[in-house]
Amino acid sequence: MLFRSTMNESLKIELKLSEHRYRSALDAANEGLWEFDLKTGDFSFLSPKWYTMLGFLPYEFPPTINSWLSLLHPDDMDDAYSYFKNINNRFELVFRLRMKNDDYMWILCQGTAIEYDNFNNPLKMMGTHTNINLLKEFEEERIQFNRKLLDLNTQISQKYLQVKNTLSEIVSSLASTIQFSDPYTYQHQIRVAKLTKLICRQLKLPENEIDGIVTAA
Repeated sequence: MLFRSTMNESLKIELKLSEHRYRSALDAANEGLWEFDLKTGDFSFLSPKWYTMLGFLPYEFPPTINSWLSLLHPDDMDDAYSYFKNINNRFELVFRLRMKNDDYMWILCQGTAIEYDNFNNPLKMMGTHTNINLLKEFEEERIQFNRKLLDLNTQISQKYLQVKNTLSEIVSSLASTIQFSDPYTYQHQIRVAKLTKLICRQLKLPENEIDGIVTAA
């Protein structure tokens, strides 16, 4: 019995040391650490870095689910809270938390179960909060760039069609003029073909891009 008790105490000490090393490493990595008790539905621990990354003093407010909800962005409230209450062994979630200066920070929240009941249901979760503001800003810039690129492509396509239609009208008009001055049909086709090829060559367009014109070989 004494041996078993000593072993249990040693394991508890080792576990505490491991947790301390883990928390110290996360603080050094600039990530906030949290622990969530699924039995109570509340946080059991929030690390000092969890607070300071949002601009608060360590433990400036109690580490409770209500504190977390008060910081959660209104647009993320339903999805994040529902997800958090129904987590399993591992999860990953992105949401926004309000900082002390009232700005919002994008957070990547990752967690894993560290304690289970006899039926292998998770009892306690541990995880991290990571600031992903820069990533979100980059994503937004990429979205805006893609929108501008799409708009530019649309404008170019519209301009191309306008130029193409205008050229068709010009060539048709010139062709009519040539036909009026040249009564021979074969000679007319040759003149139109040469004119069309010249215009397309100058504008770097395929020779069949001008509608309504049949070119001769």
